[in-house]
Amino acid sequence: MRVSVVIPVFKAEGFLRDAVASALVLPEVAEVVLVEDGSPDGSLAVCEQLVKEDSRVLLHRHPGGVNKGAAASRNLGMRMAREEYIAFLDADDRFLRNRFEAERGIWKEHPDADGVYGATGVIYHDDEGRARFERQFASDLTTVRVAVRPEDLFAAYLGLNGMLDFGHFCLDALTLKRESLMRMPTLFREDGNLGEDTEFLLRLSAHLRLHPGSIAKAIAVRGVHEGNRVTNDAHQARSRKLMYAAMLEWAISDPAGKRGVKRIGEEHASFAVRSATSRKERWEAWRELFRYPGSLKRLDNWQAAIDMSFGRSRWVAAPLHALARSAFRLLWWFKGGAPAEVKASWAASKPA
Repeated sequence: MRVSVVIPVFKAEGFLRDAVASALVLPEVAEVVLVEDGSPDGSLAVCEQLVKEDSRVLLHRHPGGVNKGAAASRNLGMRMAREEYIAFLDADDRFLRNRFEAERGIWKEHPDADGVYGATGVIYHDDEGRARFERQFASDLTTVRVAVRPEDLFAAYLGLNGMLDFGHFCLDALTLKRESLMRMPTLFREDGNLGEDTEFLLRLSAHLRLHPGSIAKAIAVRGVHEGNRVTNDAHQARSRKLMYAAMLEWAISDPAGKRGVKRIGEEHASFAVRSATSRKERWEAWRELFRYPGSLKRLDNWQAAIDMSFGRSRWVAAPLHALARSAFRLLWWFKGGAPAEVKASWAASKPA
C-alpha cells in the first residue's frame, strides 16, 4: 500500500514540520505533496527545507505563487499525486501511528472499495484554541456513531434513514483510491470558503463506495489553536448557509444527489433564516422556508423566523415564542410526545 499525502500549506510555519514528520514515519507513505498557498509567513522556507531533507517530500505552488485557498490547493495536490492511494492532512494536524491499519484489511476484504474513513481526535496547541473548541464542540472525537454500508452512507449523513446525529468524519481520516477520486465529476469546489470539505465529503458519499475503518479510535488528530478558521468564524450561520447552498446546487443538478434535495433544502432554509439581516435576505429566507416546508416542522426554525421578522423585543417576540411553543406542545401531545432531542434540550435547560 503506497500513499500520497496531500497537505495544503498556508500560514503554518510553526506546525508544518510536525505534520510532515507524522506522515513520513508511516511505512505506507510514499510521498508527501505540499502545496504552498502564498503564505505571508515563513511557510515557504519550511517547505523548501523539508524538500531538501527528504526526497519523499514534493513541493508545488500555484502559478505566480498566489493564494487560492485550501480547496484549490488540495485539488492541485491531488492532481500532482503519483501513488495509488491518496490521504489528506492539514498543515497543523498530525497522523497517528495506526493511521492506515484498518485500510489494509478493508482493501483486501472489499476490492471494490473506493475509500476508507475513520475517527479524528484533537491535539491542543494553545489554551485559547482549547477554550474556543470546547465552547463549540461537545466531544474531542470526530466520527460517525455507527458503521453503515457504503450504499447507506449518503442517507445516513443527511438523516434520511431516520438516524439522529449520525456524526461525520474529517478529511484527515479519509483514504481514497486515486483512480476512484479522479472519476468524480468535480473535486473540491473552489468558489466557496468554510465548509468546502464537508460539501466534498457529502458528494463522495453519494458517488463512491466508502467503508468505515477505525471509527471508535482516532487515527489522526486535528491541531486546535487560536488561528483555526472554524472556531474564528464570526458568521457561522452565514457560512453554513453558503455551504448548504452549494450542496443544494449539486443535489438538484446531479442524479446521485436527487434524494437529498429536500433535506439539504431544509437545512439551507434554516441557516438562511438565522443569517438574514437585510430586508432582501429576510424575504429570501421566508421564500426558502415555504419552498421546503419540512423546515417549519422544527420549533427552533419558527423561533428563529420570529426573531428574524420581529427582532428580539420581549414585547413582540416573547409572546410569539410562547405561542409557537404552545402550538408545538399541543402537536406533540397529539402525536404521542415531544421528539427525544427536544426532551433532552428541555432537561439540559432546567436549573440544577
